Amino acid sequence: MPWCPKCKTEYREGFHICSDCGQALVEQCPDGRDRKEGAEEGGDWEFLVYLFNETEADIVIALLETAEIPVVKTYKRMGILQKVYTGKASGVDLYVPKSKVEQARELLKAEIEDK
Repeated sequence: MPWCPKCKTEYREGFHICSDCGQALVEQCPDGRDRKEGAEEGGDWEFLVYLFNETEADIVIALLETAEIPVVKTYKRMGILQKVYTGKASGVDLYVPKSKVEQARELLKAEIEDK
């Protein structure tokens, strides 16, 4: 399955350009992970948080990546189809490595308490 090297979003076969950032898609996830080894198949990833839309997800992803915590973004229900047709998606789940989940939760908790 193709991946965006910038957004790290997975696409269906047949897509060549990221609908969010315009980057050419690549065959392997830039971080060397893919869904078969990642979040949806159990792997070493653990659910972190559900977010209503991609804007919220992108903010959390940026926060986590600043702390060098890798993130897998997946879409609920029809979210991926909505993204394909409208360029935006709702219902985003974020997963992080099991070894980093507590660090990620603390980081999010601290960010929420600062607001």
